[in-house]
Amino acid sequence: MRPEKPEYVRVAMALRVTSVALIGLAIYLAALTQMPWPDIAALGFLGASLLTPWIPSKPRHPQIGLSLWAAAIAWFSTLFLAISLILARQTITVFDPYYAILAWLIAAAAALHAPLMDSSRFKAWWKALSIPWAFCGAFVWLAASYLQDRTAPFYIGLLVLVFLLLLCKRWFPMPASSVLIVNTLLVLVILLPIADWVARSPRPLDPHPEVAGTGYLYDVAKKEPNAFLHWYGKYLNQYDRLVRDLFQPDPAGVLPFRIRTNTNTTFFQSRIHINSLGFRGREISPAKGRAYRIVALGESNTFGFTLTPEHKPWPEALEQLFREHFRGAVPIEVINAGLPNHGLENNLYRLRKDILPLHPDMILSYHGWNTFRSLFSSLPANSVKHPPAFKQRPMPLLAKAEYRFKMLSFRKQFAANPAFEPPPVSKLLQSACAEDYRQLIKIARSNHIRLVIGNYSMAVDSQSTGELVEFYRKAFPAVYALIGVNQLNSLLLEELARQNPEVCLVDTHPQLDGAHDKFIDLVHFAPAGDRQMAETFFAAITNLVQQDLGGR
Repeated sequence: MRPEKPEYVRVAMALRVTSVALIGLAIYLAALTQMPWPDIAALGFLGASLLTPWIPSKPRHPQIGLSLWAAAIAWFSTLFLAISLILARQTITVFDPYYAILAWLIAAAAALHAPLMDSSRFKAWWKALSIPWAFCGAFVWLAASYLQDRTAPFYIGLLVLVFLLLLCKRWFPMPASSVLIVNTLLVLVILLPIADWVARSPRPLDPHPEVAGTGYLYDVAKKEPNAFLHWYGKYLNQYDRLVRDLFQPDPAGVLPFRIRTNTNTTFFQSRIHINSLGFRGREISPAKGRAYRIVALGESNTFGFTLTPEHKPWPEALEQLFREHFRGAVPIEVINAGLPNHGLENNLYRLRKDILPLHPDMILSYHGWNTFRSLFSSLPANSVKHPPAFKQRPMPLLAKAEYRFKMLSFRKQFAANPAFEPPPVSKLLQSACAEDYRQLIKIARSNHIRLVIGNYSMAVDSQSTGELVEFYRKAFPAVYALIGVNQLNSLLLEELARQNPEVCLVDTHPQLDGAHDKFIDLVHFAPAGDRQMAETFFAAITNLVQQDLGGR
């Protein structure tokens, strides 16, 4: 056997120490993440296989058998790790660059081990082992950077991917078909940033579209669809945070949730305060004293998804109108009893339990979105949770493709244009919704409370253009059916008001229904919509309030 040169020995020793140190560091990092012990043991076996060159060999018996076993153990450990991490419930569910670094450590250890092999076959085996680990690390790094919208790390990941593809061409002899695949991937990775740059909007997106407060408008969205999608994604994220901050499960399991009292949060730039009684707004006394007390009973568009400090939910704007126009000795209070995800059935429960003890003089009922299903049971689901949100990514081109794929999957759950056959009014009076309204009327009558019911308004109606309706159908696939059900809702309320003359019916449609510029989305009010709703109710109930105060 030819004696080895001192330089070679030193280099070989450095490679051995480095490869073992790298795998040892990988095992340490895996232990820090509390990976299951079988996976850490597999990494240990992989590390032990790197010790092969340190085992002395006999001159007449080369280490072919030992090297074969070492390579087999390394490959088996890798396959075991891959299968274990895929099948285990507690595996990585959120991509993190931490795990990419761990994979790259293992890849580097295997790559440095390859030159220590005497056989070219075993060198190729160890090189081939390092490549899957390296690509795994690259994909984890790219995914983490993409999902976290980190531009610089994302492009670093693309460069790593290019390097690995070139390395594959250099290390391994490939048939023509494989060379074609690798070259195609190289061209794709290189051309993707160029295509993204060409497809970018000439005007950059406003990083804070909520400041302008108009990103939701249809007229704005037509000119800047990307800006609208960016805004709407933020809007849905703000809604999710509001739900986490303000709501908790109902221990009794009766209501969709219970609201946390004495809580503060923000929605965009608007501050939302929940008082000690569980209502949005300032503190109120359980005992009303000499005040004339109005309770606004409704859903999320009564609670108010306000955007700026100046944007007030319509019950608060209504109270402000009374302060400005009524200078009498009797204060007029308006309590905002609206809650997201609560329909009339839920609010009847809250009315009996939480609102009647406040001794209201008047109840304003404004229900629709969460109550429509009890009126027309065949109504398609509005959404599973909410439509997919458009999210910023390092490459806008990929972000658009991701959003379109999610929307395509989302909209497959709904009929494109569901048939709507309106039932006769007699059928409407037999619905669960009609029974809930009769209960509301009965409660108001027996407690000597004046009842005012408003019909429901949306951003589109039967007179809206097809282009406008289609714009909202992207996020609300059942919009065509909702327009029809809203018409049924108005017919039902008109009939109930005719049968119960003491009920005041307020028509909110003339300046609101179909006025899309007064809405954030299909049903939630923009600042102009909340002001309009407050003015509509104020005009309708002013004389009633004056009569009640005169009677006192």
